Amino acid sequence: MLGKTGVRPWAAVSVSSVTRRTMLAAPLSARHLSTVTTRKFLQSKSRSPTQNAPGLLMTSSWSSVVVQFAGLANPRFNSTTTNPSSTSAPSSLNSIDTVNPPLSSDVESIDSLSAADLVSVDISQIPETLGYLKAIGLDYGWGPSRLIETILESLHIHGGLPWVGATITTAVLLRVAMLKFAIDASDTSAKVASVKHLTQPIQEEVKRCYRENDTIGMQRALSTRRIINENYNIKLMKLAYPMIQIPLNFGAFRVLRGMSALPVPGLDSESFLWLSSVTVHDPLFILPVSTGLLMHYTFKLGGEVSASTDQTAMAARPLLLYGLPVLSTVCTLFLPGILQIFFASTSVLAILQSYAFHSYSFRRALGMSPFPKRPDYSSNTPTGSKVRIIEAPRDNSTASSHIEQVPKVSFIDRFISSCQNSIKDTRKKMEDVVRQNQKVEKFADGTPKVRMTKKQLQDAVAYENKRREELALERETRNKERQMEYRRKVAEKKRKQKEI
Repeated sequence: MLGKTGVRPWAAVSVSSVTRRTMLAAPLSARHLSTVTTRKFLQSKSRSPTQNAPGLLMTSSWSSVVVQFAGLANPRFNSTTTNPSSTSAPSSLNSIDTVNPPLSSDVESIDSLSAADLVSVDISQIPETLGYLKAIGLDYGWGPSRLIETILESLHIHGGLPWVGATITTAVLLRVAMLKFAIDASDTSAKVASVKHLTQPIQEEVKRCYRENDTIGMQRALSTRRIINENYNIKLMKLAYPMIQIPLNFGAFRVLRGMSALPVPGLDSESFLWLSSVTVHDPLFILPVSTGLLMHYTFKLGGEVSASTDQTAMAARPLLLYGLPVLSTVCTLFLPGILQIFFASTSVLAILQSYAFHSYSFRRALGMSPFPKRPDYSSNTPTGSKVRIIEAPRDNSTASSHIEQVPKVSFIDRFISSCQNSIKDTRKKMEDVVRQNQKVEKFADGTPKVRMTKKQLQDAVAYENKRREELALERETRNKERQMEYRRKVAEKKRKQKEI
């Protein structure tokens, strides 16, 4: 672990600067080979990028190394000769160590240290300040990962939270930061659903024009839909704003995975509920399964923004309801516990947001457009209530026996039947879409377009060119005849003027 992690210069005193000051203070006779060897031993070139953990890449060179040796007077560094002045060197070194002077501008490294010396390097001795994760090797440059690192460090160092608490708080802060974008997207989705009775015929017209290659009609339909969006203040771009959280969540995934793989000092000793260590996966698999179930119910409720009634979205609904939660559960089964906690926190916040956005009072308090109510077709029939009134006495006599005869269906059977019904509906909708796309295209005169062979296409092109030449020849002949007629009339007019 030590060979894979960068150590920063401000953890302790640089051995090289201490040695240099000792050499300057001691007389020339006291500058033995051991002191010079110590200085040369700690100097090396910059280190090339190395892999510091699974998936973590060190991009910066080793900085000045701070190594806590057992003592500079190591037997292999000491001279065999005794000198009176050499006895005063350790006392001066100890005084310098207590002062902890600023480092010199020379760049030193631990590349040339032996394995025995590397054992004394401890990253837990590095003080926790902003940039701590970068200092111990988690350097991802500038981007979403760097932002997540700063938030985690601020909550852990200045907020006094453990790494688990900082992770959960980070998930909450990300959700709060994206709340404005989610509100705008939900409001726009409600407006789109409220004008669907106006845009649905236009959408059908656009599909028809696309099948018939009617560019003018398509432009006219798109212009009409654009006017409707402007009149109802619908900005479709707001629907894409919540996608900003995708790179942020990916950055959190990289940072938390790197923290557990290193591991960060103190993280491996933290526990959460039944997890004895958050650097290993949940042994009971409660967190990943709960995350998948929460994701399923979030999509079943209608998603974090709204329940789309678009045909394509309805066709993909079974995939979102069952495929994506199952895939998410399988992929997160063996991730570190800190990552599973982050995903579970995000899922809880997502379903709470979905419930809030589908609350009429919440939408009215925020000034959001309400979702249109689904029509109740059962109450529209005038004979429905009469039939229920007439049949009510008959049903009351056999109500108890009828209720007792209802078979109890298990959760697994209900789940399987729901999956089968969803698959049937999806297959039927896909067949309708394919049937619409396979409609026979027609020309402007109504004759169907027939697919021609390569020879027929060449003959058609040749006939078109020949016909174009014939038309050009006819046009030229007609123009010459008109010119000759015009000249004849002009000559006749001049002759009459001369006779007069």
